[in-house]
Amino acid sequence: MFLLDTSVASDFVGPPASMPAQTKAFIEKHGQDVNQLFICSITIGEMSFGRALLHRRLPAEPTKVALLDAKLQALGQFAQPFPVNNHVAREYAVLRANYARGVMPQALDKKLKGKAVETWHQHLPASTLRITENDLWIAAVAVTHDMTLVSRDKDFAEVKKYNPQLTFMQL
Repeated sequence: MFLLDTSVASDFVGPPASMPAQTKAFIEKHGQDVNQLFICSITIGEMSFGRALLHRRLPAEPTKVALLDAKLQALGQFAQPFPVNNHVAREYAVLRANYARGVMPQALDKKLKGKAVETWHQHLPASTLRITENDLWIAAVAVTHDMTLVSRDKDFAEVKKYNPQLTFMQL
């Protein structure tokens, strides 16, 4: 089973002419079995966020808004999204902690010293960890459901380095 990151999911439902060669090769090899391709509800959120802001940025270009609407509709038709639940939340916590310890081992204790445990997440934002929260949530969904995460983003290779249970395929 494959969990498509937002970068690949967007390619998958986009115009074939603009699809990167790596995504085309993946689709040729694995795209026929739609029962093996999944997305995460986080991906729906990321794409919907872009859609919600697009009309403010491009008010005079309704065709671009319509194209994104079509992508979102197509995304919902080809892959059922996996939700974020309590199991995913626990896996996310482990992934984020392992990643934080890996990328900043000496600074971690110093940064968190004297802070309440329940606020530690606030002291290690995405800008400090150099990865988005959403990417860690998507990785947690993949690990929880024992799926191979497929992405064009290099960030997941670093997550895998500190979380060997993550199965990752970079296109």
